[in-house]
Amino acid sequence: MLKSVIGIKTGDTVKFTATGGGGGTVYKKITAIDESAKKISWSGSFSAGPTLAIDDVVSVPGFTVQVYYKSINGIETEVDTDLGKIICSSEPEVTEYYVENIFKSSKYVQITEASGSTLGDRLPANDAAVTYPTSGADGTAVATVEAQAYFLEKFKSLPVRWLANPETTSEDMQKDLIRYALSRDDTPIVIVNIASDRTKDQLKAIGNAFQRSDFYPGLIWANWLKVPDPFSNSVIAPYRSIPNVGHVMGLWIRTIGLYGVHVVPALNDIVLNGVSGVVGEQFLDDDDRTQIADCGVNLIQEKVGVGIKCANAYTLSTATEYLFGNIILMRNYIKISCQDSLADSENTPNSLNRIKSDKMRIVTWLYKLWDKGSTGNGTAGETFGQVKNADGKDSGPDDHFLVIADNTNNPQEKINLGERNFNIYHTAPAPAGSIVIGVGVYMK
Repeated sequence: MLKSVIGIKTGDTVKFTATGGGGGTVYKKITAIDESAKKISWSGSFSAGPTLAIDDVVSVPGFTVQVYYKSINGIETEVDTDLGKIICSSEPEVTEYYVENIFKSSKYVQITEASGSTLGDRLPANDAAVTYPTSGADGTAVATVEAQAYFLEKFKSLPVRWLANPETTSEDMQKDLIRYALSRDDTPIVIVNIASDRTKDQLKAIGNAFQRSDFYPGLIWANWLKVPDPFSNSVIAPYRSIPNVGHVMGLWIRTIGLYGVHVVPALNDIVLNGVSGVVGEQFLDDDDRTQIADCGVNLIQEKVGVGIKCANAYTLSTATEYLFGNIILMRNYIKISCQDSLADSENTPNSLNRIKSDKMRIVTWLYKLWDKGSTGNGTAGETFGQVKNADGKDSGPDDHFLVIADNTNNPQEKINLGERNFNIYHTAPAPAGSIVIGVGVYMK
């Protein structure tokens, strides 16, 4: 009988420090606990050697895992501090303290418990020698689709709008990012990372391997970027080449803030910041750029008098309705905005009148988007791509968006089941990717 069984759980490894029979240490896995009698049970005999005596120490060994992040400047900071306070178990039966379960929520490490040959071998030992991961082989780079999936799970509860993995150019892993985006209700846009310094034919082949004819929320920009070496303070340190995905995301966010969700991040007025050059051939010839863009690959170019900019924003979809990045962004923007605005309508009594009321909230918001754009100071109609109708008059809001929420998509039998459906259709402007200017002599 123990003095107390508080804190001991079925599945724990228990350590007995025996003093009888010559002394020794015995490990047993607990199979049952009798709290009223303060007894624990295990399978098999206690030991052929050591025997217990009164007041022998019985303990449940545990361990903590402290995680530190070392910045590029060498500054170490403890992360996952809350997780580092939890005493973990190496026994999967103790689910709430099992080390793999505890660190599932970590954004920095993935812990896999490797079983030892005996119960005692399953307990970690203190290691005074600190080893820093320095390469993919040591675990800093996610090298497989399966490993990437583990980390993608961390984004499930987050409102993600763009997604990228700059650590790999693996076609399979980049496609898996798009697969994950398509599995989410908010379908974030994936900025695909491809190998640096590719030839024209290589870029066309890469784009063709990704392209699809349906909705496919991925975009590729070909050229990597040159940036000052963050690991060196020398003024003559050579530039470092880095993937462009992070810079492109930032550029797109800046474009939205200045011009609206309907504008692609490929304007001369919006250039990449913190960049010192472009890696590889830039294909400044318009025919080359067009051929590459037709294969779903955009370029980053350094233009005299402009700066370093994105040249196009074609998606990896060949369907006209999803051909440009702003179209996918507008689709996501309208969908998520409507979902968020109707959040307070959830679980209210389901009736056709309430459905019509919610529809009006959506329509009213779309009219505001038509009048002023997403920035609040846009030109009327531009967000949806206003055109001239056959009668010569400018098209109006009703020509560019439609909200269906009536008994056609909400029949009474569906209403009785608690369903409330809104089908929203909208247009979007295509960016002027090609401007042709003809000049001739006019004689009178």
